[in-house]
Amino acid sequence: MGFFQKLKERRAWNDAIALEEAGRLREARDAYRAIATGDAMLRAGALSTRIGDLVVARQCLDQAVKLLPESADAFFHLASVCLELRDTARADELFHEALKRAPERVDILHGQAVYYGQRMPKAGFEASKRAIAKMLEQLADPSRERAFERLAFPRELPLVHIRNLALEQLLVDDAAGYFADLAAGPHPAWLRAAAHLQLGLLRANSGRHAEAPACYRQALAIDANLHEAHYDLAMAHMRAREYDAARTEMSIWAKLFPRSPVTTFGLGLIAESRGDLPECTRLYTFLLDRVTKEPPPPPQLVGRLDLQRGWVDHAKDFLAHADRHAREGHDWKDPDEDAMQGRYGPPAPDP
Repeated sequence: MGFFQKLKERRAWNDAIALEEAGRLREARDAYRAIATGDAMLRAGALSTRIGDLVVARQCLDQAVKLLPESADAFFHLASVCLELRDTARADELFHEALKRAPERVDILHGQAVYYGQRMPKAGFEASKRAIAKMLEQLADPSRERAFERLAFPRELPLVHIRNLALEQLLVDDAAGYFADLAAGPHPAWLRAAAHLQLGLLRANSGRHAEAPACYRQALAIDANLHEAHYDLAMAHMRAREYDAARTEMSIWAKLFPRSPVTTFGLGLIAESRGDLPECTRLYTFLLDRVTKEPPPPPQLVGRLDLQRGWVDHAKDFLAHADRHAREGHDWKDPDEDAMQGRYGPPAPDP
């Protein structure tokens, strides 16, 4: 490649980065695609995944693995997209190819655990435990810790997967025992606190609601910076219809993360539970507008607070129901008596 061609490519790359940093993700994606190098196609695939264009993401990443045959990232990202598109046979093959190139990568091990969990729940559970064990090995070794930190992989993500898998596949006792062992074991404080937190969420969703707040408080006692526990305590108080306490805990979270869509959703849930239709409508409308304009990065979508598509769908359904009732002249009635089920369990009955 000649000097002027390299200069042209570098300028195009800088322009694409500027678009991405400005939040113009579709334009940035198209700019990377126009560059058409392996690295650019990998970036285009990642951005396409982030904005939900999975078919385009697969097209970009198919090119990336051809142009970067030794890149674990290219194979891993393509595997994840194929899994989302339910092409499980190819996802399985691609996860193995990624691990051939980077057998120590915890993010790839976690991705493979998610795949296993969809097909063989017990295998997915054990694979997540292996990912956590590998992560702890690396964090305990200064020569490997830096490589792990460069991944920017949310440490709690395998625990979140275990909790969700346990609830979906009736593995609650297995997961509760594992979390209890982590919480009591000779592990780093962040892991013991995270285990208490996930145990609380597991309890909240498996009928043992009264036990959840103690788990959240224990998590905060171990790690005061585990701010998510304040959010979870707010949801526990909301479920018990203790609205002043719920707003107190929620205000702690909101001061730390005022622009997070998770904050907006939590406040919306509290308003919904209280029957405050105008406030709930305002917050859910704002949530949908924010998520549309500023899609959260993947770790925020699936990691610490599980801001999943189901939460957005809940807001859409609520607003559609409220609008229909208003147009038809009916009194308001909550469309979903189980609105708080999922992460926190159903609300307590009226006294």
